[in-house]
Amino acid sequence: MNVGTLRRICGGLLLSAAQLVHAIPGYLDTSFGAFGFAQVLAGPSYDEIHAVRIQPDGKIVVAGQSAQGRGRASFALARYNVDGSLDATFGTNGVVAASVSGADSRAYAMVLQADGKIVVAGAANNSSPQWLVTRFNANGSPDTGFGNGGKTLVATVAGAGSVQGLALQSDGRIVMTGTTNSEFAVARLTTSGLLDATFGSGGVTVTALPGDNWAYALAVQADDRIVVAGTVGLSGNFDFLLMRYTASGVLDASFGGTGYVVTSLQASWDWARALLIQPDGKIVAGGYSSSGSDEDFGLVRYQADGTLDATFGNAGRVTSGFTAGHHDRILGLALAGDGKIVATGFTRNGSAATADFATARYNIDGSLDTSFGTGGKVVTPFAGGCNIANALAIQSNGAIVVTGTAPMVDGNSAFALVRYSQTGTLDASFGSGGIVLTPDVMHAVPKLSGVAALPDGRIVVAGSAGASGSDVVLIGLTASGAMDSTFGQAGRVVTGGVGNQVANAMTVRPDGRIVVVGGAAGSSNFLVGQFNPGGSPDGSFGTGGLVTHATGNASNLRAVALQPDGKIVGGGSVEYLGRQAFALVRYLASGPLDVSFGNGGLAIVPFGSLDEGIYAIAIQPDGKIVAGGAEHGASNEFALARYNTNGSPDASFGAGGKVAGIMNGVIRSIVVQPDGKIVVAGDSKQPLGARRDFGIARFNSNGTLDASFGSSGRVWTEFGADAQPVSVLINDGKLIVGGYNATATNYSLARYLANGTLDVAFGISGKISHFVGTVPDFAAAMTLQDDGHILLVGNSPSAGVVARFLNPDSIPSPFAFAPLAGQARSTLVQSAAITLRGFNEWTPISIVGGEYSIGCTGTFTASTATISYGQTVCVRHTSSASYATVTTTTLTIGGVSAVFTSTTAATPHLLTVAKAGSGGGIVTGDLGGGPTIINCGSDCTESVLTGSIVTLTATPASGSSVAGWSHCSGTAPVCEVPVSAATTVTVTFASNLPRLANISTRGQVLTGNDVMIAGFIIGGPEAKTVVVTVAGPSLVAAGIPNALANPTLTLVRSSDGVVVATNDNWLAQPNHADVAAIQNAGFAPANALEPAIIATLAPGAYTAIVQGSGGTGVGLVGVFEVDHAEAPLINISTRGQVLTGNDVMIAGFIIQGSGTKSVVVTVAGPSLTAAGVPGALQNPTLTIVRASDGAVIASNDDWQAQTNPAHVAAIQNAGFAPAHVNEPAVFLTLPPGAYTAIVQGAGGRTGVGLVAVYAVP
Repeated sequence: MNVGTLRRICGGLLLSAAQLVHAIPGYLDTSFGAFGFAQVLAGPSYDEIHAVRIQPDGKIVVAGQSAQGRGRASFALARYNVDGSLDATFGTNGVVAASVSGADSRAYAMVLQADGKIVVAGAANNSSPQWLVTRFNANGSPDTGFGNGGKTLVATVAGAGSVQGLALQSDGRIVMTGTTNSEFAVARLTTSGLLDATFGSGGVTVTALPGDNWAYALAVQADDRIVVAGTVGLSGNFDFLLMRYTASGVLDASFGGTGYVVTSLQASWDWARALLIQPDGKIVAGGYSSSGSDEDFGLVRYQADGTLDATFGNAGRVTSGFTAGHHDRILGLALAGDGKIVATGFTRNGSAATADFATARYNIDGSLDTSFGTGGKVVTPFAGGCNIANALAIQSNGAIVVTGTAPMVDGNSAFALVRYSQTGTLDASFGSGGIVLTPDVMHAVPKLSGVAALPDGRIVVAGSAGASGSDVVLIGLTASGAMDSTFGQAGRVVTGGVGNQVANAMTVRPDGRIVVVGGAAGSSNFLVGQFNPGGSPDGSFGTGGLVTHATGNASNLRAVALQPDGKIVGGGSVEYLGRQAFALVRYLASGPLDVSFGNGGLAIVPFGSLDEGIYAIAIQPDGKIVAGGAEHGASNEFALARYNTNGSPDASFGAGGKVAGIMNGVIRSIVVQPDGKIVVAGDSKQPLGARRDFGIARFNSNGTLDASFGSSGRVWTEFGADAQPVSVLINDGKLIVGGYNATATNYSLARYLANGTLDVAFGISGKISHFVGTVPDFAAAMTLQDDGHILLVGNSPSAGVVARFLNPDSIPSPFAFAPLAGQARSTLVQSAAITLRGFNEWTPISIVGGEYSIGCTGTFTASTATISYGQTVCVRHTSSASYATVTTTTLTIGGVSAVFTSTTAATPHLLTVAKAGSGGGIVTGDLGGGPTIINCGSDCTESVLTGSIVTLTATPASGSSVAGWSHCSGTAPVCEVPVSAATTVTVTFASNLPRLANISTRGQVLTGNDVMIAGFIIGGPEAKTVVVTVAGPSLVAAGIPNALANPTLTLVRSSDGVVVATNDNWLAQPNHADVAAIQNAGFAPANALEPAIIATLAPGAYTAIVQGSGGTGVGLVGVFEVDHAEAPLINISTRGQVLTGNDVMIAGFIIQGSGTKSVVVTVAGPSLTAAGVPGALQNPTLTIVRASDGAVIASNDDWQAQTNPAHVAAIQNAGFAPAHVNEPAVFLTLPPGAYTAIVQGAGGRTGVGLVAVYAVP
């Protein structure tokens, strides 16, 4: 007795037994799903109610349609108990479906016969619509005595839409109405479902009137005459149209004088959608009427002869709206016991895609019944979306049942029922607060073909749904077997392509994306689909996640594998020379065919001369493709082939790349062992055997049978009946084969040792069969979960079935730690966390050379313990005390070990950052985005470990830019510097702002108060290096007579009079390094007797005093920038004797940068007297000369007498106006270049003058 039989006999006992044996390999894992398996349905359905009737016992019968996915709809009926629960005695759990094979079948009308039978009518639409009428017994079973097996197709109504109205005449005959070619059509069936030839013409009456006519409702009078209501459209106007026929189908001329009446309610848009006949014979038609942007409920009541009933509303007409601007429509009418009229439909906010159930009750005179709801109206909103009420019925106690459809959050729609009390309040005794929603009325049963375990533990199964109009279906489950609500819509994905789509196999990429292969368009195309881990189509693949590849008739992919480069390999068959042939196809990771494979992506390699096909493929580590299937002759034969990476046969395998004649049957699965041997599994008969068994063969890498496996490389395993394996897997060196027992139709499993013998520790002596659903059960695919348990999926008549079987495993999958390099010495070093996979039992954990933490909580230990699947673990140790030394820790879990290493950094080296150029800025450095280690600025050196890469970032000062690096090409602000030795990196900053630089003055250097005095100011935020020089002897070579033979230089800080530095001869420096610094800066004097000072000066004012050592003469003092454009020289002034001829005072200055710069040049003379300077020049003049061409660009005698009078204000506004009216000044805006300011005395006067050049901000 197998477990399946035991379950059927004593299911209750089995639960206790399962709890006792839950760890036995091969048994169902009862923690998964229900008792070890989960039953799944293909997807939610789109459900609509169009008709409702109340049985004499108070039960509620509704009819409409249900469509799964994009598939064809079926008639759908449901019966509810008085409290709103489904009536389990009706159909299957309260639901019944019916359709015409291959046709979209939708029901719009229903009547109840006196004998309890139910007649439902609508349409069946295949290539063209036909009226469809079905009859069911009271228990929901088809009434096979009606029509053809319970159905009648009215094919004689040409161009028919669907039956919209249905009623019974007094003798039980069935009359119905609809529209054919824009004309009213009425047909009658006999009680047995045949067209009644005594009615109309052959059972049908069609009435042609001018315009377009649509029939929507039908009612039978007490005398069996038939009234039909609808709409007539003429010249853009639409009006109510009512027709009446005699009992035999002839237009009744006593009605309206012609047999029909046309009624307009408001403007141009009046549609009749519902109809009832009062006990007094009056006829009420309901629908909607448009008045501008509104649509309102519209009612018209007629006398029995078709004239308007003046006692009703306004001359027989009533319109009423729910909300201004809304579209309000009546779709159903009913008559209350007290004669009041109840209308239902919907109210919709203009063009918005939201609507609510809307119901109104009217008094006998047509006025709204204010005792109902609010002012006679009730609106019932649901959770949003378009909620449409299509029909209503009134119970014997006066309660009103309104039915229709309501959208669900998953994008589908549900049967919707609402019950109101006589006052319009929701009836709390019905459903949930008066509302019943029945979603997924007709779940489709999928045909599962694949299963995959996602990296995060979730499960996805793939298959198809629907015998015709099939779609690919994906269903997501949690690791415990529950529906995964995060996957697709409510756990399901249904494709919606054109034509039939069939999924035959699936696999999962490392990133969790799902790949499905099969056939499309009636199996004339290959189909490949790719979906994101959450179920949505992968828009980066093919077109909307799908690729179809036309290959001809009878083409299908049955197997799929992924290459390491992401390419998809599919295997199947195509029609070739009038038969089916082996076919492989390869797609790029993004979906296009890989034209480097086979012939344009497709490799057709006939195995022999018979029909054949590939059912399994596997990819070897070297990229070669192993494909298996069968040759289909008098009996099937295993067929195995190997292909090179380009799709050509691998001649080193078997005979020309093929192996045949090994076993009969069909190869269903292939796995390549780590040692390169190839294992195949399929259904096969033993020699002289009558049954199909699990057949397994193992081949060496060259295609020969492996004699060390089974009997000469082959193994057959019996299950007492025909059996078919679907998959073979390797787990810890053992082979697991899953399939089904074809006679008992149970899921079947077997596990084999490496030599092919059954593993007696598994199941019952190595094998086991399980009943997992409604008999029969057919397995289709198998995989291992990350924890090692077995998932086997397949199909039963009522659902797809996913079962999980125990496969105890204490050996985890291989794991590894990433090594860490460049670590500090003698510090704790911790690995990254790893998550343990591939086992499902508590397993020992131990460590050598360090500590571990389970869960990486910060609590570490070196003691041996146990650990389970899915937990994380970290290890740590103390790094070496030496440089460039490796420390190793070994962690062992369940016999699987991994090492964690850390390497200390090599000996550190000094990194120095230097700055050069006319500009300025700050340089910072860090290691890989870590803390700043250099800020130059002030901190320009740092010890850095060997092998480190320091990221230097230069931030130019305002007006500066990065001009280059000594270690990086280009002028980018970032430079990556690898450090393997002592390294100096220089960044050059260029000045971009126009600025004064390198200012000099030539004049007489006398004695006493008549020495030359130069003043300058350093502006900006930080210190600045300058060189101050004096030229004397070298002026002789320039043709200057009476040059100062031996000048001296004293530099004084103006703020406190402190002497900063002195120099006589520039080569004699107190700090000898300053000699090289002056030379490197490029400002070394031309004569050894000339002085120079290099100094780094804080922002402020300074004075350079030039004297002669034992003599007088002409000298030239200059101030030159060495660095930091952000700390500019903002002005220079020089005081000295102004004589005549060559002994006038000459000041030179330079404008740097890329734009113009405004300056003010002034000369002080008369105002020096007040400062105590004797012999001041009383009337100085000023001339500005451009050095490049000697052109005079400005001159001035008295500063208030300017050629351009505006310059007087400009000089004043700049703050540099001279103190005496006789002193000259000029305001200039100058391009970059060198300029000379010549100071003379007017009329040949001489004396002491002070020339100054100021930068205007």
